[in-house]
Amino acid sequence: MEIILSVLFIAGIIGWFKLQDGRASNHLNSHVGKIDYGKMNEDKIMNDLSNSQVNQNIINGKYDKQ
Repeated sequence: MEIILSVLFIAGIIGWFKLQDGRASNHLNSHVGKIDYGKMNEDKIMNDLSNSQVNQNIINGKYDKQ
């Protein structure tokens, strides 16, 4: 029973990150030319954010140009 729950938990976590990556990709594709890639790369490199944190910022519109 514990093995089944563990597998389901791991599959849920993997599914969550796949869903988040897909949503970020859709946001980037639907806002072509309206994304500040410099700010996104700066957060990734200079501020040491992970890909999942950057994807969450993309989804929330943090990198959208005004």
